Amino acid sequence: LESYVEDGNFYSKTDVAAMGGMVLTGIKGDVVWSSHFMNGDAVLEGSAADDVRRQSMVTPYLNWKDHFNVAEVTGEADVNCEAAYVVQMTPNDGSPSTVYFSKDSGLILKMEATGQDGMPATISLSEYKDVGGVKFAHKTDIQSMMTMSITIDSMEVNVDIPDEQFDYPQAIENILNPPAPEETAAEEAPAEGSESN
Repeated sequence: LESYVEDGNFYSKTDVAAMGGMVLTGIKGDVVWSSHFMNGDAVLEGSAADDVRRQSMVTPYLNWKDHFNVAEVTGEADVNCEAAYVVQMTPNDGSPSTVYFSKDSGLILKMEATGQDGMPATISLSEYKDVGGVKFAHKTDIQSMMTMSITIDSMEVNVDIPDEQFDYPQAIENILNPPAPEETAAEEAPAEGSESN
Protein backbone atom coordinates (compact mmCIF):
# COMPACT_ATOMS: atom_id res chain seq x y z
CA LEU A 1 0.00 0.00 0.00
CA GLU A 2 1.20 3.48 -0.91
CA SER A 3 -0.84 6.49 0.14
CA TYR A 4 -0.24 10.24 -0.20
CA VAL A 5 -2.35 13.15 1.08
CA GLU A 6 -1.65 16.85 0.63
CA ASP A 7 -3.86 19.95 0.43
CA GLY A 8 -6.99 17.97 -0.39
CA ASN A 9 -5.30 15.84 -3.04
CA PHE A 10 -5.04 12.10 -2.48
CA TYR A 11 -3.42 9.09 -4.12
CA SER A 12 -3.57 5.48 -2.97
CA LYS A 13 -2.12 2.36 -4.60
CA THR A 14 -2.84 -1.13 -3.31
CA ASP A 15 -1.10 -4.11 -4.87
CA VAL A 16 -3.41 -7.12 -4.49
CA ALA A 17 -0.63 -9.63 -5.08
CA ALA A 18 -2.77 -12.68 -4.33
CA MET A 19 -5.06 -11.83 -7.27
CA GLY A 20 -2.44 -10.26 -9.52
CA GLY A 21 -4.14 -6.89 -9.64
CA MET A 22 -3.83 -3.25 -8.60
CA VAL A 23 -6.32 -0.85 -7.03
CA LEU A 24 -5.65 2.87 -7.52
CA THR A 25 -7.76 5.64 -6.01
CA GLY A 26 -7.22 9.37 -6.14
CA ILE A 27 -8.45 12.89 -5.70
CA LYS A 28 -7.09 15.81 -7.69
CA GLY A 29 -8.89 19.08 -7.21
CA ASP A 30 -12.59 18.36 -7.66
CA VAL A 31 -12.06 15.07 -9.50
CA VAL A 32 -12.34 11.76 -7.64
CA TRP A 33 -11.32 8.66 -9.57
CA SER A 34 -10.75 4.94 -9.23
CA SER A 35 -8.87 2.36 -11.26
CA HIS A 36 -9.72 -1.16 -10.11
CA PHE A 37 -8.38 -4.35 -11.66
CA MET A 38 -11.84 -5.94 -11.37
CA ASN A 39 -14.22 -2.98 -11.67
CA GLY A 40 -12.37 -0.97 -14.31
CA ASP A 41 -11.62 2.75 -14.53
CA ALA A 42 -14.08 5.43 -13.46
CA VAL A 43 -14.48 9.06 -12.47
CA LEU A 44 -16.59 8.90 -9.30
CA GLU A 45 -19.51 11.12 -8.38
CA GLY A 46 -22.16 11.32 -5.68
CA SER A 47 -21.91 9.07 -2.64
CA ALA A 48 -19.06 7.02 -4.14
CA ALA A 49 -16.93 10.16 -4.46
CA ASP A 50 -17.92 11.34 -0.97
CA ASP A 51 -16.87 7.99 0.51
CA VAL A 52 -13.42 8.29 -1.07
CA ARG A 53 -13.04 11.89 0.12
CA ARG A 54 -13.80 10.79 3.67
CA GLN A 55 -11.44 7.82 3.44
CA SER A 56 -8.67 10.15 2.32
CA MET A 57 -8.87 12.20 5.50
CA VAL A 58 -6.22 11.42 8.07
CA THR A 59 -8.51 12.14 11.04
CA PRO A 60 -12.13 12.41 9.82
CA TYR A 61 -13.54 11.76 13.30
CA LEU A 62 -11.48 14.41 15.08
CA ASN A 63 -13.75 17.21 13.85
CA TRP A 64 -16.63 14.91 13.10
CA LYS A 65 -19.28 17.65 12.90
CA ASP A 66 -17.59 18.95 9.73
CA HIS A 67 -18.24 15.66 7.94
CA PHE A 68 -21.15 13.93 9.69
CA ASN A 69 -24.72 14.96 10.47
CA VAL A 70 -25.17 12.51 13.31
CA ALA A 71 -22.95 10.46 15.61
CA GLU A 72 -25.01 8.13 17.79
CA VAL A 73 -23.71 5.72 20.42
CA THR A 74 -25.75 2.59 19.79
CA GLY A 75 -24.16 0.26 22.34
CA GLU A 76 -20.99 -1.41 23.52
CA ALA A 77 -19.05 -4.36 22.13
CA ASP A 78 -15.94 -6.42 22.66
CA VAL A 79 -13.33 -6.09 19.91
CA ASN A 80 -10.39 -8.47 20.27
CA CYS A 81 -10.87 -8.61 24.05
CA GLU A 82 -11.06 -4.80 24.31
CA ALA A 83 -14.21 -2.96 25.38
CA ALA A 84 -15.50 -0.51 22.79
CA TYR A 85 -18.27 2.00 22.22
CA VAL A 86 -20.29 1.35 19.05
CA VAL A 87 -21.02 4.60 17.21
CA GLN A 88 -23.22 4.97 14.13
CA MET A 89 -21.82 7.78 11.96
CA THR A 90 -24.18 9.32 9.40
CA PRO A 91 -22.29 11.59 6.97
CA ASN A 92 -23.46 14.78 5.28
CA ASP A 93 -23.17 12.85 2.00
CA GLY A 94 -22.23 9.25 1.30
CA SER A 95 -22.74 5.97 3.11
CA PRO A 96 -23.15 5.62 6.90
CA SER A 97 -20.56 3.69 8.87
CA THR A 98 -20.31 1.96 12.23
CA VAL A 99 -17.17 2.77 14.21
CA TYR A 100 -15.88 0.94 17.29
CA PHE A 101 -13.91 3.25 19.62
CA SER A 102 -11.82 1.80 22.44
CA LYS A 103 -13.31 2.74 25.80
CA ASP A 104 -9.81 2.90 27.26
CA SER A 105 -7.76 4.79 24.62
CA GLY A 106 -10.41 6.32 22.34
CA LEU A 107 -8.62 4.81 19.33
CA ILE A 108 -10.59 3.20 16.50
CA LEU A 109 -10.52 -0.59 16.75
CA LYS A 110 -12.87 -1.50 13.93
CA MET A 111 -15.10 0.04 11.27
CA GLU A 112 -17.95 -1.30 9.18
CA ALA A 113 -18.19 0.92 6.13
CA THR A 114 -18.10 1.13 2.36
CA GLY A 115 -14.65 0.34 0.98
CA GLN A 116 -12.82 2.21 -1.78
CA ASP A 117 -14.21 -0.32 -4.25
CA GLY A 118 -17.78 0.59 -3.25
CA MET A 119 -18.39 -2.73 -1.47
CA PRO A 120 -19.30 -3.20 2.22
CA ALA A 121 -16.19 -3.84 4.29
CA THR A 122 -15.17 -4.63 7.85
CA ILE A 123 -11.90 -2.89 8.67
CA SER A 124 -9.92 -3.78 11.80
CA LEU A 125 -7.15 -1.43 12.96
CA SER A 126 -4.28 -2.35 15.27
CA GLU A 127 -0.60 -1.83 16.09
CA TYR A 128 -0.94 1.89 16.75
CA LYS A 129 2.34 3.82 16.78
CA ASP A 130 3.20 7.47 17.37
CA VAL A 131 4.07 9.41 14.20
CA GLY A 132 4.66 13.13 14.56
CA GLY A 133 2.75 13.24 17.82
CA VAL A 134 -0.30 11.39 16.46
CA LYS A 135 -1.08 7.70 16.85
CA PHE A 136 -1.67 5.88 13.56
CA ALA A 137 -2.68 2.25 13.06
CA HIS A 138 0.14 0.36 11.32
CA LYS A 139 -1.89 -2.76 10.61
CA THR A 140 -5.22 -2.91 8.80
CA ASP A 141 -7.22 -6.09 8.19
CA ILE A 142 -9.98 -5.77 5.61
CA GLN A 143 -12.80 -8.24 5.02
CA SER A 144 -14.89 -7.54 1.93
CA MET A 145 -15.11 -9.22 -1.48
CA MET A 146 -11.56 -10.23 -0.71
CA THR A 147 -9.63 -10.47 2.55
CA MET A 148 -6.52 -8.33 2.87
CA SER A 149 -4.02 -7.53 5.58
CA ILE A 150 -2.03 -4.31 5.21
CA THR A 151 1.04 -3.59 7.32
CA ILE A 152 2.61 -0.13 7.17
CA ASP A 153 6.41 -0.26 7.27
CA SER A 154 6.98 3.49 7.37
CA MET A 155 4.94 6.66 7.60
CA GLU A 156 5.97 10.30 7.37
CA VAL A 157 4.01 13.45 8.06
CA ASN A 158 4.55 17.08 7.01
CA VAL A 159 6.80 16.21 4.08
CA ASP A 160 6.79 17.79 0.62
CA ILE A 161 5.07 15.68 -2.04
CA PRO A 162 5.73 16.36 -5.75
CA ASP A 163 2.65 17.62 -7.61
CA GLU A 164 3.02 14.85 -10.20
CA GLN A 165 2.35 12.27 -7.49
CA PHE A 166 -1.34 13.16 -7.87
CA ASP A 167 -1.45 12.98 -11.66
CA TYR A 168 -4.16 10.85 -13.23
CA PRO A 169 -3.35 7.46 -14.74
CA GLN A 170 -3.63 7.55 -18.52
CA ALA A 171 -6.95 5.66 -18.45
CA ILE A 172 -8.52 8.33 -16.22
CA GLU A 173 -6.99 11.12 -18.31
CA ASN A 174 -8.65 9.57 -21.37
CA ILE A 175 -12.03 9.62 -19.62
CA LEU A 176 -11.67 13.27 -18.64
CA ASN A 177 -10.13 14.35 -21.94
CA PRO A 178 -11.00 11.81 -24.65
CA PRO A 179 -8.41 11.55 -27.42
CA ALA A 180 -9.32 13.23 -30.69
CA PRO A 181 -11.16 10.75 -32.94
CA GLU A 182 -9.33 9.36 -35.92
CA GLU A 183 -10.13 10.73 -39.32
CA THR A 184 -13.47 9.48 -40.55
CA ALA A 185 -13.90 7.37 -43.63
CA ALA A 186 -15.64 10.31 -45.30
CA GLU A 187 -12.57 12.47 -44.88
CA GLU A 188 -10.44 9.75 -46.40
CA ALA A 189 -12.84 9.14 -49.32
CA PRO A 190 -11.85 10.41 -52.80
CA ALA A 191 -13.07 13.86 -53.75
CA GLU A 192 -16.24 14.04 -55.85
CA GLY A 193 -15.54 13.37 -59.53
CA SER A 194 -12.30 11.53 -58.90
CA GLU A 195 -11.76 7.88 -59.57
CA SER A 196 -10.18 5.17 -57.50
CA ASN A 197 -9.02 1.74 -58.48
